[in-house]
Order: sequence, then C-alpha cells, then structure tokens
Amino acid sequence: MKTYNIYKNASNHVEAVKQGWSWPGFFFTIIWCFVKGLYGLGAVLLLLAFVFARASVESEAMNVLTWLARLGIAIWIGVSGNEMRGKKLQEKGYDLAGTVSANSPEEAVAEFEKKGAQLASSVPANQSQTKESPITGYCSKCNKPLSEEESHKFLGKIYCPEHYEQAIGLK
Repeated sequence: MKTYNIYKNASNHVEAVKQGWSWPGFFFTIIWCFVKGLYGLGAVLLLLAFVFARASVESEAMNVLTWLARLGIAIWIGVSGNEMRGKKLQEKGYDLAGTVSANSPEEAVAEFEKKGAQLASSVPANQSQTKESPITGYCSKCNKPLSEEESHKFLGKIYCPEHYEQAIGLK
C-alpha cells in the first residue's frame, strides 16, 4: 500500500496525492506536469527540451551533457513532483485534510470519504446541532479524527497533539 495526502477545497472537492517518488513524473516528465496542473513548470521544461534538442545537434559532448541534464530533471521530478503538486493544490485553495493508506488515488479518496461518512453517521441525531468543531482531518500516525483546533501540521502532515510532539522531536 502507498500513502496518500488528501487535499480538500471549500467546495468539498477531494484530491489524493501520493507521498514520495513518482514513476509517471520520472518517465513522462513534461506530460505529467501538464496533466497534474503544473503548467508553469511544464512550459519551462518544454522550452528546455527544445534548447537541449538544439544543443545536442552541435557535438557529441553536448549530446552527452544534454542527456545527463534530462536525466537529472527526470530524477528531480520523480523525487519532488508529488510534493510540488501538493503545494500547487494548496495555492489553489485546497487544505491538507489527512493521510490515507491505499493502493490507488481513487481508493485513497474513497477511504477518506468513507471515514468522513462513518464519523457523520456515528453522531446521534440529537447531537448533530451541537457546537462541536467539524472534522477537518486525520492524524497521520493514529488516524484519529481531528478538528481544525486540535490538528497540528508539520512537514506536510497532520498530527494529533500526542503525535505532534513526537514528530517535531520533543518526545
């Protein structure tokens, strides 16, 4: 199973972004950037591809250098592409709502929505109008449901108060 960060916007649209290495980002760098909404980065990489193509015609040494540059860019996108995608979603108004383990992004979204539905159905009807804070995420360690007030963010993950101290190295 893979770990996915779940992002949710004000209109309750949910996106799942895998943590860690991106094979599609590595192999299909430019196309992946455009498909995932990283248009500025995709445009810069497309421009660089044209520059590299032109430079590689000049000599065998330039051909090797441009190949190494392309490989370096592919590795960079493979390593940090998913993180860049998460930051782009946050720029577009999405909030990190939790972390879920799943086999695919679709399964991660379904699991996140199922947790939310289970929490909503576990509240008795006479308590639904209380002034309790709504659930806005889940602890990355124990999956405890958290309101905005009790959740702590560190390095792109959400923690409950107990696990937050561990995450920042106080325990």
